[in-house]
Amino acid sequence: FMEMDVYGYVGSTQTDESNVVNLVQLPGVTVVGGPGVNDRGNPESFIDMSHQPDEWTTSPTADLPDCSTNVFMTVDLGAIYETIGATIWHYYGNDRAYCNQKLAISTTGLFAGEERVIFETGACSGWCTYPITCTNAEAGDCTPANYEDTESPDGNPFTWPATPARYVRHWSGRGQNAGIHFLEMDVYGYASATSNMPPAPPGWS
Repeated sequence: FMEMDVYGYVGSTQTDESNVVNLVQLPGVTVVGGPGVNDRGNPESFIDMSHQPDEWTTSPTADLPDCSTNVFMTVDLGAIYETIGATIWHYYGNDRAYCNQKLAISTTGLFAGEERVIFETGACSGWCTYPITCTNAEAGDCTPANYEDTESPDGNPFTWPATPARYVRHWSGRGQNAGIHFLEMDVYGYASATSNMPPAPPGWS
């Protein structure tokens, strides 16, 4: 064992839970719908802090025939922050779950291999009725693994180790009808932007 170098930032860390905020409430945060999404002229409704089921009529939406494709919404935090989690709400006015979901974070917004994938259920050829046993005639090769948890008023929460990100992208396929309704997403992290952090050492990933 000849040598080991350890890299980090001089000063205290941001691990104090009192510094954790919902980053989408900070100034300068914007939202963009991906191809095929009808944002109804107000994509920021995805981060308006309200996710009541009757808001499906004003929330970004799309129609998908099966679980082989999905659409996405991208939240731009406006700066790079240390992110630690997110909670996502789709329509939950009745029993339903959504297929072909994915969540990823990125510092560049390219989502071309540089991103960190938080979770991904994967695509399949059909769609499943509720409850998600995938025994219906339309299921194709879909299994319950292609679906996230049943939607609820509490949303679906996800956490990860503190990771720098500016862009948070969420993909989803259809629910128990052809529609996907993006009601809300909260993104949690430390309130101090890290945009001015020095670059990582060469070879760091």
